[in-house]
Amino acid sequence: MFSPSIKHLIQEKSGSFLIPASRIAFVQDDNPLYHAFLILTKVKYSKIPVLDKDKINFVQTTLEAQLHLLINNAFLPVVDDRDVFQGLLTRREWIKAFNYVTHTYDKHYKSIKIK
Repeated sequence: MFSPSIKHLIQEKSGSFLIPASRIAFVQDDNPLYHAFLILTKVKYSKIPVLDKDKINFVQTTLEAQLHLLINNAFLPVVDDRDVFQGLLTRREWIKAFNYVTHTYDKHYKSIKIK
């Protein structure tokens, strides 16, 4: 579990965690394979999300759970309450948030060593 002060600083950056769907190349699970190949070729990515119309991995989790999921996944899809794809939560954005925390913690909090 994150300490409250760390959690607060991470949540300050949480608005920048999500890459909006409008900026993401993705395919539907019923698209032909050549369609996915064309998109991969055009955007020059090695991976793109494949969205399942019936089931999307909804990320409605704690910060800790998101971090654990991002250890083995470069990105996690995010949908709204109506299961509409909103964007991706990426490992890169999480790392940037931790970078922010490590560089600004002392500006916001005073640490006292406990004996």
